[in-house]
Amino acid sequence: MDDFLKKVIDGSEATPPESCLLTFDRNFPKAINIDWSEKEAKFEAIFYQEDIEYIAMFDQQGLLEKYTMYLTPDLLPVAIKTHMDQLGEIMNAVLINEGNQLLYEVIIRDANLKRYVLMVDQLGKVLEERKL
Repeated sequence: MDDFLKKVIDGSEATPPESCLLTFDRNFPKAINIDWSEKEAKFEAIFYQEDIEYIAMFDQQGLLEKYTMYLTPDLLPVAIKTHMDQLGEIMNAVLINEGNQLLYEVIIRDANLKRYVLMVDQLGKVLEERKL
């Protein structure tokens, strides 16, 4: 129990391999406040770059498998923002880049105060919608 509390208080003690660090530096050169953790033989970095929060996932060999960016509505592509604004108020938006495929997860609240999560492709096509 003491080890668990120490990790919670002190933060992660994960040290990624050099290959992860090199890939990280190459892809996110302006990253600050980096917190590394290890999950199921993968290394995860949570950090900020240019005032945007990111989460990046790397394999043991240093391959960047996925990253997410937490976006303000004004950072969404115009076509997506315009479409989402027609559906309701944008509460939250996340860009997901996995395998070089871009998706956006957007939470909106409609006029009846009901919230929905939508998965949208980079062209603005809604791929999935579910009520929260």
